[in-house]
Order: sequence, then structure tokens, then C-alpha cells
Amino acid sequence: MLVGEPPYLGNTAQAVLGKIIQGIPVSATAARKTVPANVDAAIRKALEKLPADRFTRAADFGAALSDPAFRHGAEAEGAAAGRDAGRWRMLAFAAMALAVVSFAAGTAGMLGSPDEPAAVERHRLEFPSLGPAYPWGAGLALAPDGSGMVYADLTDGGEVALFYKARGDEDGALLPGTEDARDPTFSPDGTWVAFRQGGRLMKRPVRGGAPVTLAEGVDRGASGIHWMEDGRILFELDEGDRLARIAEDGGSPVDTLGDVGAMRWLQGIEGADFALVVGCLGGCRLGLSDFATRQVEYLLDGVDRAWYLPSGHIVYVRDDGAVFAAPFDVETRQLGALGVPLFAGVRTQAGVSNMVLGGDGTMVYVRGATSGGGGDQEYLVWVDRQGVFEPVDPAWPISDLDAPALSPDETRLAVVVYADMPELWVKELPDGPLTRVSDPRFRAFAPVQWTPDGRSLVYARNRDGQSEMVRIRADGSQSEAEILLSTPVAIGVPSLTPTGDGFVYNTMNRPRDIGFADGTTDTLALLLRREFNETAPVLSPDGRWLAYVSDVTGDQEVFVRPFPEVDDSRVQISVGGGNEPLWSRDGGEIFYKSGGMLVGATVEVGSALVVASRTELFEMGRDYIARPGERSYDVSRDGRRFLMVRNAEAPGLVDGEAPEATLVLVQNWFTELAESLGEGN
Repeated sequence: MLVGEPPYLGNTAQAVLGKIIQGIPVSATAARKTVPANVDAAIRKALEKLPADRFTRAADFGAALSDPAFRHGAEAEGAAAGRDAGRWRMLAFAAMALAVVSFAAGTAGMLGSPDEPAAVERHRLEFPSLGPAYPWGAGLALAPDGSGMVYADLTDGGEVALFYKARGDEDGALLPGTEDARDPTFSPDGTWVAFRQGGRLMKRPVRGGAPVTLAEGVDRGASGIHWMEDGRILFELDEGDRLARIAEDGGSPVDTLGDVGAMRWLQGIEGADFALVVGCLGGCRLGLSDFATRQVEYLLDGVDRAWYLPSGHIVYVRDDGAVFAAPFDVETRQLGALGVPLFAGVRTQAGVSNMVLGGDGTMVYVRGATSGGGGDQEYLVWVDRQGVFEPVDPAWPISDLDAPALSPDETRLAVVVYADMPELWVKELPDGPLTRVSDPRFRAFAPVQWTPDGRSLVYARNRDGQSEMVRIRADGSQSEAEILLSTPVAIGVPSLTPTGDGFVYNTMNRPRDIGFADGTTDTLALLLRREFNETAPVLSPDGRWLAYVSDVTGDQEVFVRPFPEVDDSRVQISVGGGNEPLWSRDGGEIFYKSGGMLVGATVEVGSALVVASRTELFEMGRDYIARPGERSYDVSRDGRRFLMVRNAEAPGLVDGEAPEATLVLVQNWFTELAESLGEGN
């Protein structure tokens, strides 16, 4: 402010951060001679890198600015004392700088020299039997000294279990008793591994020995476990989503440290009274879980995983697979505003970033497109009326998804992704990021529907044995969904009225019925309640007609009835079987699936509805996902393209059309990190 420019200048953010890390001294007096010496000294003291060297109180800063005799540094003391103080400050900052550079040579501060950093090595690894569809970020751990790894793979009996592989070994060895284990983490000395197995926190030696139960009632989702240097283990309890801590011998009682809510990642920081956590309610966010206040303070949105480094930085993976680093002050708990981009392309699967970073600078990650996790890959594709298709986003193969739904303006799509728990996600079209919007604690059910204004989504979920129809913001900003209907009877398949105030729905019991919830009058009624199954209800764009599927004829067929006054004047739309009806946006056509074909029925609407023609558009066979009784596709506003889920094995999706998932091992990565943070200096 005094000289009219920042203390550190550079053409790029990396250049600025590099000068900060190098500790280049700044002087206001050198830039503007009219600045008094005591003011210059006060500014330099306030800009010291180590908190202990700065002012401890604002009053002290003010006093220095008004004291003409105040000096800071060598000029404040005698020559000998000044040399000692300068040497101490130099050593203190050199230690911090070394924490960045010497990572590349092994354990920080223990091996190598900052002048001769170890070369970065990259190796492509072969995926174990589980293949790239498995969320490796929740099934792999690196030994603190880089001497080995624990990873998930298939046993000879076809079960998922943990294996240990020492560096240099060709094959890994099964760790008996670790079947269905998740979230492995090494002990600080690398001789034990802790993991989550069902609802239990377990540990076992990596060489010999048997598993030991440490705690019960552990969260069953992907939540992370961290083994601290002091011998205590951090984890998440299932009841209340509470952060917990227990001694490594399991003998001490569990110490609960506050609510974290849908935690997906966890790292304790040595000597600090808080832990880094990633919470995923309405989108994943990086936060600090305070042990004293038992509260979570969020630092950054859109983060799936993060690691604190002794250099005073946090390396984090965003939900789009890009990796960044930002300075972090443990004492003030402040995250620097400048996030330095490091690299991109880390594959994320349903909120789990497939990257693991070890304390010695070893890194393993899956390079590839974002995926839903589990199962064979599938692709969202646009299909025209002749059956010609193209991927929505070639870099986005995804597994186990359902019922894509286009926003009214066609700039986004909503989809349910099946991982540990079915969750609702929104993707920006054509190649934008994927954001979770549903509460991962509760199972979300397809299909979903956009509200007419495009701001929210309506979907069914299961919560503590209750079936709920809820509405939630599509931008991921809403942590708690608005409950529109709660009932012990399972419900699903919503279709909104044109105003968005009410919706029809399916009961999921048998025989299945169709109900209507009117939000304007708070009334609830079953429209079709008979001995037959009526499913897949969908309202016409003007709200006058209800299309649905019934087995009243013995086969499933598509019918239409008036709405809201449902009477017996039904019109049969399909012939020879029909399912998954969907109206065109102008209401002049009803699409449905029949005999492996997508059919378009042109309808004329007046006082009654009449089928004018039926046209077979294209053959789907088994190339496209089908969800009889629900809806597994959507149609564009002009009715010329369909959004569908295509199997990866279907003809036309050949190798190379989407980026191949690759398992990558990086050794001595901290050398590269130091160069990125210090602009190569």
C-alpha cells in the first residue's frame, strides 16, 4: 500500500509463490525512500515466514509503526547477536524449504541433499484382477517409507481381500482375514495395517499374524482411517457420523470428537488439535474437524481428497480429477488463496479420488475419466432418430448409472450413480464437471426429474425405513433436501405437474399403483389402485394426460388417461408390448420401448387423445440399458435426439474412443512438487 505494488511480483501465480518460498526479502524503504526506517522494519517483521518471528499482537504492530527507534533484524541488535539471530532465522526457514525439496530424496529431512534431488520416475502398472472399475483410492495404502503397499484384489475364491506387496517383489501376498476390507492405512512404522471390515475397525501385521478387532460400530461407507504418530487411530463411527479416536492397542475406550457427516477422507496432522476431513453432503468439501469444539470448518469446495505436507502445503484432488497445492498455516488454520495446478487426469469414482500419496514422495493414481465405480463401464450417448450415436463426453465413461435426465435448458444432466450407495449427480454439458447433490447417507432412486425452472431436482430416497420424495437444489448448495412426501410405503418414479407444485408417483409394492401428491392443497390420492400393476407414470407437458404402463391385457402396454380426473377412457398407445413411456417436449409424440425397438407414437390431442401413427425409430437390443417400469433415457427439446446409456461392449465403442484407465506409480514425486511450487528454483 505504501509503495503501490505487492511485496512479491511475478508473471504467474507459480512465480509469485516461488519467490515467497525462496524468502526473498522485501523493503518498502528500498522501493520508496520516504518510508521511515521503523515503518519498513515493522513491515518486514510482519511478513516473516515463521509465525514466531512475527508480531503476536496488533498492538505491538501499532507501537512499532509509531516508534522511530524500532528496528528489526540485524540492525536491531549488535553485530554478533545479529549474526546469531540471522543464522537462526536462516536455519529455521531452510528447514521449511528443505521439507519441500528433500521429499524427493526420501523421508523429508532424512535423505539426500536439496542440491541433488532424486529423479522423478513414472511406471505404468498392470491392474490387479479387480481391474480399473474398482475404486482404488479406497483400497490402496502406501507404507510410510515407500517399502511396500497394501492393495485390494481377488482371492482364488473370488472374494475381495487385501494383499501386501513389498517393493521389488513381483507378486503380492494375501493377508488372510481381510476379506471385504476397505480403507487400509499403515502404522507409522509400517509393520501393521488397519482397515475397515464391515462395521469393525481392524488391524493385522503385514507379515504373519492374525487380524485384531479394535472397535465396533464403524462407518460402513468410504470414510478413511488415519494412524497417527502418537499411536492413536482416527476413524468414523456409523452412529451419528462422529469422528472417533482409539488407541492402537484397542484397550482404551473410543473417544468421540464431533460430527463430521458423510466423511469420505481423513488425515490427522501431527501436533495439531484437528484433522483434515472431506465431507460429502451436497458436494464434497475439504474441512477441518476441531477436536475441542467438535465442529467442522470447511476450507474449500469441490475437493475429494487432500494431504497435509510438512512443507506447510496441502495437496488436494478436485472432483474433476485435477491436482493442486496451496500453502496452509497450521497455527492460523488458513489455506492460501493461490492454488497451484500440478497435474490433471486423476480418475474419480463416486466421490473417491483414485490417488494415494505416501510420506516419502511415492504416489499411485489411476489416470482416466471420471467413473461411477463398480461394474462394467457404460457411456452416455446421444442417439438420433436413425440410431446413429455419439458419446456425450468421450472422456466420461462411467459405471452403474441410471436414468439420465436433461435440464430444461439442456445445459446439464442429472443421473443416479451406483457405488456403495446410489447417489444423485449433476453434470455440466458437454464436458463439464460432475457434482454430487444428494445426501450420501440415504439411498437415492432413479429416475429423477427437474423442476420446471431448472433449479432443483425431485427424486425418491430411503431414509431410516421411510420412503421419501424430496426436492434438492441442482447446484449442490443444499445440504438438507426438502421432504415433499414421507411414507412407510415404498414409492418412486416422480413426474411433476407443469407448475412443479405436485407430482404423480409409483408405489413399489405389488401390485404397483399410481398416486398423486398435490402440493397446493396438501392432498394425497391413489389414482390407479387395482389388481394389475401400473408403473412408469409420466405427465404430458401441459399436464392434461397421464401416460403409464399396465399389465391389464396380460402383457405390459403403454396407456394414456386424462389427468387429474382419471377415468376409464384410457387409450392404448403401444401394440405388441410397451414400456418406459416418455412425452416429447411439445406433447405431440409419445416414445416407448417395444421388442428391442424405440418407437415414436404421434398423437393428436383435442377433447380426446388419438394415436395418429406409430414409427419404429431404431433398434436398441441389448446395446442400451433398459429399466422396465421406470425410465432409462431422455429426449431433447426438438425431439430429434435421445440421451441413453450404452454398454461399453456394444458395437461402435472401440478402444481409443475414450481415454484408457491407467494405473501409474510415481517415485520421488516431491522433487516435481518442489519445482512446481518454487518455479524450478
